[in-house]
Order: sequence, then structure tokens, then C-alpha cells
Amino acid sequence: MASTPSTNDCPSNVDRSMDSCPRVDHGSTKFEQALERERVLINDLDRLKADYNKLRLRIDGEVHNLTTANDALNQVIATARKDLQLVSNVAIQNVWGNLTHVEVEIINHAQVLGSAMSTAHYSVLHDNLPVI
Repeated sequence: MASTPSTNDCPSNVDRSMDSCPRVDHGSTKFEQALERERVLINDLDRLKADYNKLRLRIDGEVHNLTTANDALNQVIATARKDLQLVSNVAIQNVWGNLTHVEVEIINHAQVLGSAMSTAHYSVLHDNLPVI
């Protein structure tokens, strides 16, 4: 039955640098394994850094989009408040008399702004910011 040779199988007078005698070097193998693990960990860390940077850019973009949408909604709300005040004034005047052409236009404009506010609100809720 053949057995695997060990370092003790070589005669003492044989030059150990020759490949004919088996050599076992556990120290360098463990060191190489540690180096490989270190390389893998460094690659994983680099990948995590890249993923983090991509995610941070996406979050920054979303924050910018939400800020822009919020500003747009605030402008629409401010305009709508002014127009609703005009509509309220027109309604009060209606109690006292007939509506003029300008007053009818103001009411129509307020209805359009109300629709725009609804659209903007829906778009922000459903992340469809290009509609705004």
C-alpha cells in the first residue's frame, strides 16, 4: 500500500531544495490565506463604499425633488389663497347684485387653480414630479 511521503521519508543526506522530497510549509499557506481574506475584505469594503455613494446621491436627488415639489406646492397654495379670497369677495358681491364678466373669469381661474393643486398634490404623493 502506497503512502504519501512526509519530510521524514527523505534521507538526511538529500538536498532538501530538490522537488523530489515533499515540503510542507504551513506558515506561508496560512499567511497566503490571511492575505487573500484581507483582499476579499478590502474588495467588499470598496464595494460597500461605492454602494453607499450611489445611495447617497439618490437620496440627495430625492430630497432635491421633494424640496422643489414642496416649493411649487407652496406657490400654488399662495396663489390659490389669493384667488379664493377674490372668489369669496365675488360671492359676497353676488348677494348684492349680478356678476360681471371679470368676476366670472376670476371664478373660472380659481377652478383651474384648484385642479392644478389637486394634480400637484397627487403627483407628489405618487412620486410623479415631472408633472409639476
